[in-house]
This record gives sequence, structure tokens and C-alpha cells, in this order.
Amino acid sequence: MLSNLRFACRTLTKSPGFALTSVAALALGVGANTAIFSLVNQLLLNPPGISNPDRIVAVRVKYDKFDGLCRRARQHAGLRARRLNGSR
Repeated sequence: MLSNLRFACRTLTKSPGFALTSVAALALGVGANTAIFSLVNQLLLNPPGISNPDRIVAVRVKYDKFDGLCRRARQHAGLRARRLNGSR
């Protein structure tokens, strides 16, 4: 294992342009992956404005009951009501 590491270091010192290009490509890939994961984590996995996303529950009601649900939602701090497009 140590001999392989020595060989790799010797080979990379013989062609520093290739070594620099390889390290830059790896750094760019790791940085891009980290940035995309952070964005997906913040926007999709932990959406803003919701303190405990693991406690979200979806409830389907008929449209005529929706107005009453909205009025009751104002009474409860943790209850939010919203009409989804295409819902029946």
C-alpha cells in the first residue's frame, strides 16, 4: 500500500498540470454537490415557515366545509388551512 502511494506521488509530480486539473475537478464536484444538497435540504426537506415538519398532517375535506375549517384555523396557532388546486 505504501509503495502504491509513493508511485502515485511520483507520477503526479512528473505531470503537475494533470495533478492540478484533477484536484480542481474534484474540488469543484464536491463543492457543487454540497451546494445542491444544501439547497434541496432547505427548500424541499425542511421548508421555511414550518417549525416541526415531521408533524404535518394532510386532511381532505369537502369544499363546503372549507370555510369553517379556515375560521377554526385562526383559533388554533398550529393549524393552517389551504385549498389545493384540482382538489374535489
